[in-house]
Amino acid sequence: MRIFVILICLQFSFNSFAHSGRNTSSQNVPPKVSREKISGCVYMIKGMGGNIGICSTKGKLIMVDAQFEKISKQIKNQLKRISKRDVDFVINTHWHGDHTDGNKFFSKKSHIIAHENVRKRLSEDQFSKFLDRTTKALPTTALPVITFKDSLTFHVADEEIEVKHLPKGHTDGDAIVLFKNSKVAHVGDHFFKNKFPYIDLGSGGTVQGYVENIKTLLKMIPEDYKIIPGHGDLATHADLKVFSKMLVHSVERVQDFKSLEKSLEEVLKMSFLDEYASWGDGFISKEKWITTVYNGL
Repeated sequence: MRIFVILICLQFSFNSFAHSGRNTSSQNVPPKVSREKISGCVYMIKGMGGNIGICSTKGKLIMVDAQFEKISKQIKNQLKRISKRDVDFVINTHWHGDHTDGNKFFSKKSHIIAHENVRKRLSEDQFSKFLDRTTKALPTTALPVITFKDSLTFHVADEEIEVKHLPKGHTDGDAIVLFKNSKVAHVGDHFFKNKFPYIDLGSGGTVQGYVENIKTLLKMIPEDYKIIPGHGDLATHADLKVFSKMLVHSVERVQDFKSLEKSLEEVLKMSFLDEYASWGDGFISKEKWITTVYNGL
């Protein structure tokens, strides 16, 4: 009888453990949110979505992009380790949800700033043919309350922050942020470090514009700056050059194939961009990237 009871208890314990194991699977584990000091007043926060830039001075706390609302409290916990202040301003580099959904949380105490086209897109439902899904409009309270057309500048403590709009590239409302005294640039989704990028052709993005914007950034951003990409690890001017080389190579090859009247299906079977094979293991595969370039030229 005693042995029988022991076996029943062991079976119950095993079932409980197995059930617990299913509940703690990787799908249920919240994303890790981390912070990294970059230079001067600037930090980078990584979590779920586009990289966040933070500038903490004695007088202001400024955030670039806001990721997703569902991890806003985790982001807030990291911010508390940087400054006791609430975020004064959130700058959206473009409208995509992995950079702006957190507006719903931070707009309660922060002023949202973005290019005028970002506010327009966030005000309405946006359907993506590429992703085959609709992103719902943000509530009015989460929309940018300050918009700009070309550029604006912050003067906070000993930091000068310049926000500049780029012509149609990734979307039609992209901006980059230069922390001039800290020598850091946040370039949003105009740069995916060591990954093929996403060019949103349905939101005013253009392949040629994207390529030209990267060339502009290489001239605009000094070589001694550190660069926060939209996605990926902290980068350098040299990394941006490698990215630009891949873009130019991709466009030139696809243009050559199109001039020979090759179909997209034929181009996808061609062997090129092999040296960038590892770049396709992210959100945009090699096939998706080639398709974007082909359809965008």
